Amino acid sequence: MAVAHQTPVWFIFHESALWICSAEKNRKVRNVRLDPRVSVALEGGAAPVVAEGRVTLHPWRVVMEVRVVRWLLAGVAQ
Repeated sequence: MAVAHQTPVWFIFHESALWICSAEKNRKVRNVRLDPRVSVALEGGAAPVVAEGRVTLHPWRVVMEVRVVRWLLAGVAQ
């Protein structure tokens, strides 16, 4: 049975989806395999933004198609 798991994560918002990377062996991945329902809370501004949805797992290579370099390494990558 999956349990609530709260943890900070890096993410990319692209084409109406949040992309979050994690190693397959991590607890959060094991949990969403058991129950794909998730919620995400973004802090900032006057009030936090909360989103709920279902996870779709993809191989890590898919993230490269989302142009990770553009967001995570802006000003560093060439």
